[in-house]
Amino acid sequence: MRLSNKIKILSFPLNKIFKGMTFYNKIYLRRDIYNNLLKQDPSPENISILIHEQTHLKRSGGKVGFIRGLKYWFNSRIRYTEEVAANREQLKYLKKHGCNFDFEKRAKHLSGFRYLFCTSYNKALRDLRKIWEEI
Repeated sequence: MRLSNKIKILSFPLNKIFKGMTFYNKIYLRRDIYNNLLKQDPSPENISILIHEQTHLKRSGGKVGFIRGLKYWFNSRIRYTEEVAANREQLKYLKKHGCNFDFEKRAKHLSGFRYLFCTSYNKALRDLRKIWEEI
């Protein structure tokens, strides 16, 4: 797969916390995901991570700048809404390609430190499973 020059490798220490993230007009991915996407036949899981990050970029109008980033990190409702929207696109891709998704792990992340406790575990799990059923 050919990657845009707006897709970069995520550096330490963020690569220990996130698989990918979007900042300003760039997408940053962990090195292993980035390298897998460069292969002729990248894994659907890694493609879905790229789709997740691309969704954040599209929803922000192509720029996740400083002010929008602050709103994301300081408003748990905005943070959760944005993550669920990106997860929806990710889940569409995974389901279409017959892949599984670890709902419990993702719900744990959304309700934990990684996303600054933006929702409860039960709400995240319920919402993710509902999305999967709807698509």
